[in-house]
This record gives sequence, structure tokens and C-alpha cells, in this order.
Amino acid sequence: MLNDSFSQNATATIGTLTTCHNTAVVVPVLIQNFINVGAVSLYIGYDTAQLSFVGLENINPAFQGLLYNNMSVPSPQVGISWTSLSGVNVVSGVLFQMKFNYQDNSTNLLFNPGCEVTTPDLEPIEVIFDNGQVNPLIAIIQNPESITVTSPAQASFLINSSGGGALLWQHSTNDGTSFSDLTNSGIYQGVNTQELILTSTNQFLNGSYYRCKIISGQCVRYSESALLTIATIAQQDISLLAGWNSLSGYLNPINPNLKVMFSSIINSIEIVTSENGYFYPDGNINTIGSFDPTKGYAIKLSENKILSISGSKLENTQLVIPAGWSYLPVIVDCDVAIEALFGATITEVDFIKEIPGLSVYWPAFNIKTLLTLNPGKSYLVKMKNSVGITFPPCD
Repeated sequence: MLNDSFSQNATATIGTLTTCHNTAVVVPVLIQNFINVGAVSLYIGYDTAQLSFVGLENINPAFQGLLYNNMSVPSPQVGISWTSLSGVNVVSGVLFQMKFNYQDNSTNLLFNPGCEVTTPDLEPIEVIFDNGQVNPLIAIIQNPESITVTSPAQASFLINSSGGGALLWQHSTNDGTSFSDLTNSGIYQGVNTQELILTSTNQFLNGSYYRCKIISGQCVRYSESALLTIATIAQQDISLLAGWNSLSGYLNPINPNLKVMFSSIINSIEIVTSENGYFYPDGNINTIGSFDPTKGYAIKLSENKILSISGSKLENTQLVIPAGWSYLPVIVDCDVAIEALFGATITEVDFIKEIPGLSVYWPAFNIKTLLTLNPGKSYLVKMKNSVGITFPPCD
């Protein structure tokens, strides 16, 4: 006599685990209402980036002779098969356990198409298949990022994690070969929080690495390490004449606030202009914002002055020059030949002119009274199309 295969509410469920990363895990496959079962075919898929299959364990005694095979086609999955001429009955229990070596991120275990359970007479039994998951007890959502600061500026490293009971920041002074624990001190604050703050920096900290140790019970996880670079302070002195001058800088100023950066000459400034705004100290008007060394400026003074900019040299000397008119700054500390700077894109240049002055680079009329760009100055440029350029390093 055949059972009604559609009335027994059979289920097969892959377990969901939360565990330490980089460890062996055992994931159960649970069954309910497996009544008069004569054959089982299952295909359980997994992500090989997170799970490495070891084998099946603790196979239910009612399913003696169960076979399994780790398959790579059509996708990574474990194939399971079992047959019997006489039906077995399991109201509730573990069908088997799957053992994997687990990495570190959340990953799914899925019943793939083709899963089937039948009676000994090969009548299909309707089964609800529920997928499972392996999750890390400690999850790192955001790792700390490497930063560059100018001494004695403050520095900070941030981690975003979940599941950790305790945090402890560490640092390394040997290129990340080994790390030591930090304690709160005059320099370090927040060593047991998600944000480590260095209240001040100096050259002795240059090249040090920082990471966060996260602890939850027996689980310990480390974030990626981040590098602290202390930029060397440099100074650029720019001679400015009474009247109009062009202006650019090759340093990231310690403080890019215009009032601070121009403080030594601010009483002589009549106006500073850029492509998208102006700075008018007497009227307390600033539509430029902060000083940007990748932009060019024009400045008008009431008397001769020397502007001194203190900061760190730009690490990225690439610029994108837009189509049409714009200001072209010089972001390195040496003279640069125009044709060498633009290289193969020189054909996109319509016109370059000094500000103020009469020297121009005007290839359409073969007028090349301007061949070299000088640091501290900016130039009026017109491009046919937008191009990217890279200022070469100075000797």
C-alpha cells in the first residue's frame, strides 16, 4: 500500500551556523517527516572561495549505504544519493553532517535543481527544501585605510566590525612583520574602540602600520593593516608683484584655508580669482573655498610680496584638462616643457598664454613664444578636447 506522498509535509533543511573564521565547520542537514522513503538524490551547492569540502559525517543509520561525491560540474556542489527496496521512516533527525574548511565571509549552502525524494516505488514525495548559511562570528565591514599626514597633525584609523566583544589596536614598526598592543597614552587614544586616534604625529611614526585585533570568546580576528606616512614639510616661496599675477602651488598646504594660507600677505591682497569663484578679503567674501594645488589662480596685490606656502609635495601629479578655457597650474617644483608635458595629446591644445603677459603657445599659427611652464605660475589654456596629463618628476 502506497503512502500519500503529498500529505506528509516532508522538509529537508541545511543548518545555519555562526562560527570563527578560518576553522573547520560541521553543517547538519536536518529532515522531518521522511516517511516511506526509498530513494534520495540531493545536490548541495557551495562557494569554493569560502568553503572547502572535506566529507560527510554522522550519516543517519536509517540511510546506510548513502553515497556522496564532490562535484565541480555544472558548479561546485556535493552530490548525495541513496536507494532502498524497503522504505524507511524518520520523523525527525539529522540526515548527515557536512564538514568544510571555512574562510571568513558569509556564504550560502543551497539545494540545487535536481533534488528529489521518492518512495520505494519511485513515487515522488513532495519535500520543502530550505537552504542554509555559514556566517562569521566576527565580521569586518570596513578595514582601516592608509593615510598621509603632515606632522604634527592628528591622524586616525577607523574599522567597522560586528560580532566582536573586545577591540584592541596594535602597531608595527618593522613593515608589518610583527605587531604589539597599544595602550591609551598621550599620543594614542581609543585603543579599545573602532577608531584609533593619534593626537599628534612626528617623523618617528613615519612608516608604522596599524591594525585592530577583534576578540569574541575563542574567536580572534585581525583587520588588514594600514600604513601611516608622515609627509616631509617643504616650503614654496612665490614672488608676486604689485598688480596682477598668476598663481599655483605644488604643495598641499598645512592649512588650505585661504585666510590662513595668505595670512602673511593678506593686507596686500585686492582679489584672488579662480575658474569658479573669487576671494575678496576686504569684503570678507570667499566663493573659492579652500586652496587646491590642482587648480590655477590669478591674484592682484597692492604691493610686491613673497608668498610662502608650507606643506607636503603632491603624490599624484596627474591632471585632467577640460575642453575649452581653463587655468593650468604647475604642480611640480621645476620648469616643464609644454610639448613634453602634453606628448601625443599636444594636438588637442588650441592656445596657452601666460597670465599676465604676451608670451603664447599657439600652434595653429606656429607662434611659440611660450615653450616652458614655471612653478608658482598658472596659465590660460584652451583645449579642443579634454585630456589627461602627468607632470614628470623633477631631478
